[in-house]
Amino acid sequence: MSEKSEMWDKAAKDFQRTYELGENDYIRRYFRFLEEKKMIFPGCRVIDVGCGVGKYGKLLAERGCDVTLTDISAEMLKYAKNNLKTVDAPHRIFQADFDDVDIENDAFYPRFDLCISTMSPAIHDKKTLSKFSDISSKWCFVAGFTESNEAVRKDVLSHIGFDWEEFRRRVSSHAAHTTMQDIKEMTEELGYTPSLDIVPYVWNDRRTPEEFADLIHDRFLSVLDRPEEEKIKALEYIETLKDSEGLIDDTVYTSVAWVYWRADQRKA
Repeated sequence: MSEKSEMWDKAAKDFQRTYELGENDYIRRYFRFLEEKKMIFPGCRVIDVGCGVGKYGKLLAERGCDVTLTDISAEMLKYAKNNLKTVDAPHRIFQADFDDVDIENDAFYPRFDLCISTMSPAIHDKKTLSKFSDISSKWCFVAGFTESNEAVRKDVLSHIGFDWEEFRRRVSSHAAHTTMQDIKEMTEELGYTPSLDIVPYVWNDRRTPEEFADLIHDRFLSVLDRPEEEKIKALEYIETLKDSEGLIDDTVYTSVAWVYWRADQRKA
């Protein structure tokens, strides 16, 4: 698990930065949806598989849910534990690779009213989908990006000659990438009746050139074990992109697919 989790350990600092930006329109829409569908309610049991730094876990706990968080990355979970330390609602956090977990152990009992996995490769094939459904007594919810426009990031990486194909191969060797349409179709093959909604997501942060260079290094260059000189080269170019306040506008335009189904309504 250490090799597989290394990439996510390196990304944990930037995930925490995103957490610290707080709620946005997408997150508010997401929780309105969960509440309107009665997927969550005070006292319900929720598990977040691939929880990252606990962004959704904390918001669930603050709404009175009994929360279980699990992730493959020890670094992500260090942040998650700190982020939830002020929460009074019941919660537990443990490290696991969902590919390998035994769902008959005590961590998955009693079964959960809602199982979520949001922007994570943890749920990626029939095996993980089946386990995910089996630990739910009611609802399952998987969310993932369907497209993404990261113009500034790609501009910087292209400027320094970043090898996108090698990056994709390396990422694919550590994280199974499955489309959300694949998730829907595999869920149907398992006998469930999933729904699929497409939701817009605009994410924005403003960073100093140094912070943006750290992002480029931690999320991209480090995955390919690129030399420190490439981060310096990236920073030199990033300096030319500063606005009048000396900051870089890091905006990502994307769409997210929500696939959700009732685990207690499987076809014969």
